[in-house]
Amino acid sequence: MINFLILGLILTIAVFTIVSCSNKQKKNTVVLGQELADANQKEQERLESGNYNDSPFPEFNYSKWKGEKSLINPQINELDSFIVQFTNKYIESNDAQRKDIRNSLSQDDIYTIFTFCQRATIFGIRDNGHKAYIENSLNSLSMVDPERCDYRDALVAMAFANHGIQKSTLNRRELYNKAAKLANPKMAELLIGFEARKVEDQSIENMAGYTQILTGSGIGFVQYGYEEFQPTINLSEIGFKISEFIENEKYQGASISVGESLPLIWVDGEDNSELKEILNRSLGTVSVRAYPKEEL
Repeated sequence: MINFLILGLILTIAVFTIVSCSNKQKKNTVVLGQELADANQKEQERLESGNYNDSPFPEFNYSKWKGEKSLINPQINELDSFIVQFTNKYIESNDAQRKDIRNSLSQDDIYTIFTFCQRATIFGIRDNGHKAYIENSLNSLSMVDPERCDYRDALVAMAFANHGIQKSTLNRRELYNKAAKLANPKMAELLIGFEARKVEDQSIENMAGYTQILTGSGIGFVQYGYEEFQPTINLSEIGFKISEFIENEKYQGASISVGESLPLIWVDGEDNSELKEILNRSLGTVSVRAYPKEEL
């Protein structure tokens, strides 16, 4: 009888635990993509209101140029120059004019600005003559309405701009305060909040999943898999050469990432214990991805 009571008590505790966990999960449900869905709704409301000027941005974006969405070796083009000039125009405007400009930017324009921030950081670090690009990257974010984008994408763009600031001799606090004063309240809050974060919580590795590498043309950024990456040879350069070769053959859009784990199944053999030991001694990996050309 006692055994049955104990068993019943155990079952009751188990059921209660499951029900409690289920209820707790329901209260803390996270809907994937909710931020972007909310942003799309705000953009739709803007369009339906009709209370906005036409977008001042060109009708094209960075996909106009082959490979220019990559952060390995971007080249300054007319869209970069336009955003720099337009950001300066925005800075020189009064509060009412800046509000009109922010409202005129489409959701696509906002994401073009985010890409510009990534590229501008590279230009500024590579060449002191282009250091103003780093300042422009942060100021361009002040034109963004964070309610019409996934705010986390805005934080990623800030991480790149912040990386450039850290690598330069620019006055960090002064730049953030200036950008915040030019922004709407919500973006100002994001900017000031980001500036106050711990250094590790601002890094492009933690915020964006990218890391800085050195190429033949200077610094660039590649995706980062969070594993150790301390190769004794220039593994990134080898990855670039492979990607260039692939793009000249049957594939397009080659991209590389570093610091990834290497799945055992890729090198599966008779003695997996030996393979595991070899992989554990690995100082870094580079991964090259590409897609077949459309005609193939």
